[in-house]
Amino acid sequence: MKWYISTWLVLAMLISAPVFAQNDDADSDVPKYVMFIEDHVPADKVKTYESGISYFRNGAKSHNADMRWSCYQLSDGRFVYTVPMDSYAELDEDPWADMVKKMDSMEVSKARTQILGSLTNSSEYMVKPMAELSYRPAVKAPQTRGTYVDVHYFFYTPENGRTLKGLFGEMKELWEAKGIDQAYGVDKTDFGGDRPHWIVYSVYKDEAEFQRKSKEMEAQMGDEFTQLHEKIASHCTEVVDVTAIYRPDLSYHGEEVTADR
Repeated sequence: MKWYISTWLVLAMLISAPVFAQNDDADSDVPKYVMFIEDHVPADKVKTYESGISYFRNGAKSHNADMRWSCYQLSDGRFVYTVPMDSYAELDEDPWADMVKKMDSMEVSKARTQILGSLTNSSEYMVKPMAELSYRPAVKAPQTRGTYVDVHYFFYTPENGRTLKGLFGEMKELWEAKGIDQAYGVDKTDFGGDRPHWIVYSVYKDEAEFQRKSKEMEAQMGDEFTQLHEKIASHCTEVVDVTAIYRPDLSYHGEEVTADR
């Protein structure tokens, strides 16, 4: 997670939440941008990596730092951090500088080494939450804040961007027409990253709820969903489906929260 360790985090704060930021109560609470930091960590390095991240997370907590981020552990081995932002100007801020001066320099160096030595790759990019393409049920069922996230990455080339935006609009219309009671969010890369992509995600209480609701929605939408999804995929260079677990022990908000950004 370079944000913690390079030049003391000038790149620090992109969007949080919900990959996966999701807010079912007020779209106005959704940030304008979210910074994603993706760390690729091999299985045999996870414990060492988590130890380093925990040191900085605990430092932020003990010093009551004015910042927040959410951590998600993906099924493909990535750790993804999301940081909410209202403008790109926040990238010029360095919220860690004063805090790090108060921490033990030897321990700081040790934690940095633990993190850097565990990474096979790391990248940062900004995304923009697309409220107009995200879906919120018209009649809201009781919402349970969740820790299990279903995530889909749709990679594309620029010439297909407009077409995909239209198709995601059609998907939202389908969910509205079918009266689906599960919300989902849509984000789009805005700056940085190797390839432009859309991120579509939905948050569940746990894996059991995800499996149950997936079957219910499949039966409710039938072939219409399958055909539209295939059409979307046909305009993409790659589609990656993963699941993610929210990690409150590696996240910091000044208070305990769940998978909402």
